[in-house]
Amino acid sequence: MITFDSALDSVMQLSPEQRLKLVDIVRKRYIEERRAEIAANVEEGLALFRAGKLRSESVDDLLARLHASLNEPEEE
Repeated sequence: MITFDSALDSVMQLSPEQRLKLVDIVRKRYIEERRAEIAANVEEGLALFRAGKLRSESVDDLLARLHASLNEPEEE
C-alpha cells in the first residue's frame, strides 16, 4: 500500500504542468465521487420515505428540533 508521503514524493517529481493537471484530475474525480455518494443518499432517503419510515415535517418543526438538540447536555 502506498503511503501519503510516498505519493506526495512521487507527485513532486512531476513537472509543474503535470502537477497542475494532476490536481485538476483529482479534484474532478473527487467531485464525481461526492456526487455519486449524494445520489446514493438521496435514493436511500426516498426509499425510506416511500416505505413510510420517514415522515415529512415543516421547516419550523425541523428547526425547533435542531435547536432543542443543540441545547441538550452532551452525553459522556
